[in-house]
Amino acid sequence: MQSQTSPSEDRPISKLYGWLAGLLAILAVIGVVYGKGRLDAKHANEVRQLKENVELAQRIIDVERDARKADAILATEAAKRQSSLKLKITGLESYVETLQDRDSQCLSGPDVDRLRDLWSAD
Repeated sequence: MQSQTSPSEDRPISKLYGWLAGLLAILAVIGVVYGKGRLDAKHANEVRQLKENVELAQRIIDVERDARKADAILATEAAKRQSSLKLKITGLESYVETLQDRDSQCLSGPDVDRLRDLWSAD
């Protein structure tokens, strides 16, 4: 004899399958929401890190720009000092050329005074 299931026996299994299908759907929705939230958090973290990197790069650029400006100012001042020294050296060389005893090792009092005047004049 074959056992056939009666319609009343199929209903509990159908209800069980219905509950399982509903539970699976709910779990799938929860998984999707959780995954989306996690992905959004990851993207927000990446955006935050990128913004920090951009700010750091901007600060580095600003510091380098300021350093270049300071170097330019120092170079200008050094060029002025070098020009002033060249003028003093030229004046000293022309003065030495006028000395009768330019090959001697000692300088007289007026010679020393003239040298002081050349080096202290700005």
